[in-house]
Amino acid sequence: MSKCETRAASRVRGEPFSFEIRRKKSWDDEGVAATVGTILSLMVFLTGLGMFTNQYVPVWMEDNESSHMNSIIAQFSMLKAGVDLQILTAMESGEVSSAPIYTPFKLHADGVPVFASPTAGLLALTADSAYGYPTFAIRFNYTVGSGASARNYELNASNGGKTGGSLEFYGMNRFYVQQTLSYENGAIILNQTNGEIVLSGMAIRLVSFGGELMVKITQVSLAGVNKSLGGFGTKSVTSVLEYANYGKYLNSSGTTLSLIINTKYGDAWEKYFRDMRDANTADVPSSYWSIAKTSFTVGSERYYRLVITIDGVTSLEYTKATVTMTMADISV
Repeated sequence: MSKCETRAASRVRGEPFSFEIRRKKSWDDEGVAATVGTILSLMVFLTGLGMFTNQYVPVWMEDNESSHMNSIIAQFSMLKAGVDLQILTAMESGEVSSAPIYTPFKLHADGVPVFASPTAGLLALTADSAYGYPTFAIRFNYTVGSGASARNYELNASNGGKTGGSLEFYGMNRFYVQQTLSYENGAIILNQTNGEIVLSGMAIRLVSFGGELMVKITQVSLAGVNKSLGGFGTKSVTSVLEYANYGKYLNSSGTTLSLIINTKYGDAWEKYFRDMRDANTADVPSSYWSIAKTSFTVGSERYYRLVITIDGVTSLEYTKATVTMTMADISV
């Protein structure tokens, strides 16, 4: 549309027509500029906000969740160290101390204020029971006495050779890889989507000396009430050593020692014992070992049964400990 309009003036006879030029009312240029500037500023802000939420926040949250899982590993390590120390002290003193060991567990990974909520976690205690899992059993034939009075016996799951129970943490990570940590039979196991590994093993040692093969094993059973604590905040696990017993079993002719493990983490335990076998070939030939793994299902859970055998064992030093664990809320 033209910004000007032409209007005829009054005509006087004998005179030519005259014209008057008038400007139409125009837009406020300053107001238009301010509006455009506001829109552009808003677009820049929204673009920056989108880049922050889509790129920086995920990286920030991944780092938070990774750091949290590292702290959970440290807390499980503290728990294991405390239990191991209780057992060692009991073996050296001959007395079981009732002093509890307290371990805090922070369930959640921190979020990003306004942009991302914290990531929840789940801590679960499964106590040893007659029919529950995981379980760890030992079988060894030993001799008491000598000569004509010698008698053969077997240490097995029915007479003190069985332990069980676990303490597990599940990190419900949304940005970092989802992970589960488990403390079972004195070992710490890490499981994640691309595999699993024993981070810190159970107490087992093989010693070959003077033609004798000695095996030293400590097994830990967890007692208590099955319980799960999920969500956010810091929870506590109190551990008390209730029982610790040491026994030495001999078989001068050498026999087979069997370890029977029923667990969800069969791959981790299998690798652990294969690595142990390969690391001890100087003392124990690999042909003395046998490691077999099968799977079975309990409800919706898949478990594995491992049978590890070591031939030619002449001496077994076996320590069995029972630790009562209690879980409680200490914050929300």
